[in-house]
Amino acid sequence: DFYANFDGDPLVKIPWVRRDLSGPQVLVMEWIDGIRCTDVEAIKASGLDLPAFIRTGGSFNMRLFYNGTARAEEGPPTILRGINRAVNAFLKWSLGSDGYQAWLLGVQEMPKGGSRLSLDFSSLLGPLFFCWLLQLLLPPMLNQLVYEKEKRLRNMMKMHGLGDAAYWAIQYCWFFVINFTFTWILIGFGSLINLSFFRLTSYSFQFVFYLLWINCLLAFTFLLSTLFRSSKTAVVVGFLYVFGTGL
Repeated sequence: DFYANFDGDPLVKIPWVRRDLSGPQVLVMEWIDGIRCTDVEAIKASGLDLPAFIRTGGSFNMRLFYNGTARAEEGPPTILRGINRAVNAFLKWSLGSDGYQAWLLGVQEMPKGGSRLSLDFSSLLGPLFFCWLLQLLLPPMLNQLVYEKEKRLRNMMKMHGLGDAAYWAIQYCWFFVINFTFTWILIGFGSLINLSFFRLTSYSFQFVFYLLWINCLLAFTFLLSTLFRSSKTAVVVGFLYVFGTGL
């Protein structure tokens, strides 16, 4: 009925009969009353009539169906446990006792080709080192800005006619060139050692992303430089910030 109702429906995977066997092909009895079937002498000594005992069991013909609707793209599910229960039910019905069971000792995996353990370090450790590397230039940039303020070098520049707008524009251009060069060295090295993060991401997308990132980093550095009067304190706080945000 199941096959007739859903035959031709592309959304339902119709299970098919794996095998249709009977007799000794399906049911193999290994133990009878605690005696292994291959131990002929022990069977004779116990007085059991093994051929007559087996003939009383009749025939075993089983068809197993399973719902593969949610597993259409995968292999068959684990059905050996169900087969084992069906065999035990047949033994109970055929022999009229619960003392006989076909033990499912285990399931062994099918042989397969050798494989190596492959670890993608860019996925495991990438976020940590990525955050560290992209912010690695923040402490030295912060140190330079605070050092010029600490040693009053900025006032000396003003005395020589360098205005604030020109000063910040020069600092921005210099820091931008350094960060832009450092970023593309990082991208080139990552692509050279075949890191998937750099290799699988479009370079045009990376260009836009790092361009925006560099501008955000420079703006944040200029903001932090206004909070410190000591360059040493600024460097320590800068490195702590870099390592803390990476973790």
